[in-house]
Amino acid sequence: MPARPSPNDLLVKKMKALPKVKVQNCLMRIGDRAIALAMMYMEDPDRGYIFTLLPAPKAERIREELALHNRLKITYEQYQAGITVLIDGLDRERGGGTFRSYIRPSR
Repeated sequence: MPARPSPNDLLVKKMKALPKVKVQNCLMRIGDRAIALAMMYMEDPDRGYIFTLLPAPKAERIREELALHNRLKITYEQYQAGITVLIDGLDRERGGGTFRSYIRPSR
């Protein structure tokens, strides 16, 4: 039985199958935190591909979010939510997906 593709593999495959302009527009509509969350487990070549589609300021903000993720305890469900937002955003013609921040203040 073939292995089921990971959420990351599905996202990258979808992004590479679409026109770059459509992917760029989608990424610009979606928040930096959601994009960074979806990129958590990506290999460097896949991250590099996404960064080439983004303007430098947004790419830098996403890099900062990725550094923040290294210090947080993010659940697999939260990671999947970030992937889902990006995939849903790529499926839409207009508007980004909705995503509530997973970062909560600690006591």
